[in-house]
Amino acid sequence: LTTTMESCKHYFDGEDLSTFHQHNSTGMHGHLPEEIVTILKVRKIVVLPILVVLVLASNIFCFIVTRSSKLREMNINRYLQCLIVADICTAILYIPQLFFTDTCWFERRIPAFFKAHLRSSSLYYTKYCTTFILANLTFDRFCGIWFEKVYQQIKQNSRRRLFILWLWITASALPVIFLGEVCLDSKNGLWRGISGFRNTENPLVPPYKDYILYSMGILPSSFLIILSIGIVIGIARQKIPNSKNRNLRNTIAVLVLNFLYIACILTYGVVLYKRPSKDKDCYSDMHREITLGVCESLTIVWSIINTLIFFVICKTYNAEAKTVLLRIGSSPHHIKIILIIIFGSFITAICIAATKPI
Repeated sequence: LTTTMESCKHYFDGEDLSTFHQHNSTGMHGHLPEEIVTILKVRKIVVLPILVVLVLASNIFCFIVTRSSKLREMNINRYLQCLIVADICTAILYIPQLFFTDTCWFERRIPAFFKAHLRSSSLYYTKYCTTFILANLTFDRFCGIWFEKVYQQIKQNSRRRLFILWLWITASALPVIFLGEVCLDSKNGLWRGISGFRNTENPLVPPYKDYILYSMGILPSSFLIILSIGIVIGIARQKIPNSKNRNLRNTIAVLVLNFLYIACILTYGVVLYKRPSKDKDCYSDMHREITLGVCESLTIVWSIINTLIFFVICKTYNAEAKTVLLRIGSSPHHIKIILIIIFGSFITAICIAATKPI
């Protein structure tokens, strides 16, 4: 990776950006270093399809299980359902990236508009929601260990608390839609779409990026770390009786998910904040591509661990999962065939999209 970054640095330091601009405006990367093209292909042909298929399949199944389960202990069902919905939305929002070339120049206005106003901001939005759902879940666990009376009071307001946080996250994420820019280049006749996070020509973007980075990334991640440390100390100080082993496993699972997701969200924060200084020329920066690839790989690991923990830590969900599988297994053959055709067509469409030109 170091060698690749150095070659990328030398390339951009010595390259005439006007020449690069002409090549990149076509939407192809034939003039880019081979290392960058390789990274882009790995992300688009390998990482993203696996992420989309795995996250959608596992989370849809988990959602079916939570809907059929009667578990209400510590409002875990409500939090899990919100987490699952956020993950499903994130996976769905990754699908358009498979159909778009890695450029900000387009022949039509619609894809340029999507690139400028919706593509990146929608993904960040679902990740903000996931972060704060985890924060709520961890806060409840923390209060359940340290402040039992407080927990008994706040658990009744979990739905209201989630709704208020969702309104605040939505209000905070909306400005990026309006800060994006779409314009027609009179020289080459192509549309350029620059997202609100990369539109450095707008003086409102730098302070907004700082606000988003701290309010949606650093602060909630720090909050999660502090609460998680408090939970670990609380568990270490008290002897957990055998009757509470399940609750202990659930708590440890929350800690594992927290630290893994903190790594994900902070990595995205680095991508958000550390943009190339010449964004307007629409080139792919090697540091950014590698960072995004690492974060997407972490997201895959997060989804796998999330699914495994989901069924391992709780016997109630485990039993419900077996029941759902038995129902699917005992369903008529024509229903199975329809499900296989739908899922196979979905995977085929993703693979075709992923193999389109970078």
